[in-house]
Amino acid sequence: MIIVGLSKQRITQLVAEGMPKQGVNQFYLPDSIQWLIGSKVERQQENLDITQQRTQLFKAQTEKHEIDNRIRKGELIEIEDFQRIVFDLANLVSQQIDAVEPRISKALPLEARKDFRIELKSIRESIANAVENFANTIDSIEDSEAATGT
Repeated sequence: MIIVGLSKQRITQLVAEGMPKQGVNQFYLPDSIQWLIGSKVERQQENLDITQQRTQLFKAQTEKHEIDNRIRKGELIEIEDFQRIVFDLANLVSQQIDAVEPRISKALPLEARKDFRIELKSIRESIANAVENFANTIDSIEDSEAATGT
């Protein structure tokens, strides 16, 4: 009952794991060796898969720690904070435009006031478009991250 230097207990264990046998305590050596090799390869592949998963997890955890450290150092900010800053800046610029319009309009000749108001309206629209494009870009990034799980 010795197959390639294996003990009886080990052979019983291998049979329980699926090693083929011909009958009670009978094994066809080529089939047994082929099964042993295949079993060894499968175990090595499983170990490799686990090792790869652990490596990927370690890399992801390392990257997260690096990002958290950069945020703490002030080198990075959360996208929501950046979005709020851009929206606040756009709102501030629009408020300043609204505040300056009546003061400057009064100083302009009547025929220039209409052109001035048209230019200010164009500036407001450009700001609104830029903010909308920015918001769409942020949404696209967030959708992409949600789809990829990052």
